[in-house]
Amino acid sequence: IQNIVASKNSLGIRIEKSNSNNINSNAVSLNDVGISFNNADFNTLNSNNASANGLNGIILSNSNSNTLSNNIANKNIKHLFGNLFLGNGIELSNSHNNIIDSNIANENRRIGIILSSSNYNTIKSNMIRNNTGEVLLLE
Repeated sequence: IQNIVASKNSLGIRIEKSNSNNINSNAVSLNDVGISFNNADFNTLNSNNASANGLNGIILSNSNSNTLSNNIANKNIKHLFGNLFLGNGIELSNSHNNIIDSNIANENRRIGIILSSSNYNTIKSNMIRNNTGEVLLLE
């Protein structure tokens, strides 16, 4: 998947139960979620811009052995009600053995990079600034 512009959708790009794909140089914005992997393994996500989405710029759920590099996930913000806001740059949930390298996750409403029930991941050389929280690891 390359050079796609996806805007104003529930999911900008969704990879579901699909393995060994290359997702490169896409621009996804103004979606509820920019790029979503669900039960997707051995994929490469490189040089995508997943900014200005609602809940997450990039999310991996139950997805293993993927490489995310040189992506931008900035300014993801979703206002629910009152003072309750969501919006993470990159989120991994129950996802293992992934590489998160040289990405930018700035100015998200909540967390730059969040891992929940995710083990054996490598996170290196990322720029994570001006989020409510920079990196959060949850059991």
